[in-house]
Amino acid sequence: MKNKIMQAAAVLFWLASTSSSSIASECLSGDCWGAVGFGDNGRIGFAYGKKSERAAEWQVTAACRGKCRALRTFYNSCAAMARGNNWKWTWATAETREEAEQQAMRACKLRTGNCETIVWACSG
Repeated sequence: MKNKIMQAAAVLFWLASTSSSSIASECLSGDCWGAVGFGDNGRIGFAYGKKSERAAEWQVTAACRGKCRALRTFYNSCAAMARGNNWKWTWATAETREEAEQQAMRACKLRTGNCETIVWACSG
């Protein structure tokens, strides 16, 4: 029961944080948090333009329906996650989306095969 309440709260938070009134960045330029993550259930989440690390984590957790297998936060940058065989995954941060994706893919290919970028975001 407690799990269902927590999941419902996470979903409600996510809905509120992605409503049309909050699509614009919550943070001031140069002071922004983001997060990326995925769950065993196939759900992928990302957050950007958040005032706090916790707000970014909550949005991704809600997207994973409370069951994130991996969740990473970042500050004033871009991040990407790559996943390959046997759900082995890597992530990287960089100044640009392209750099973050390239670094995550390079790291993934060192660990396993069939790598692909599964999610990316830039914090602000």
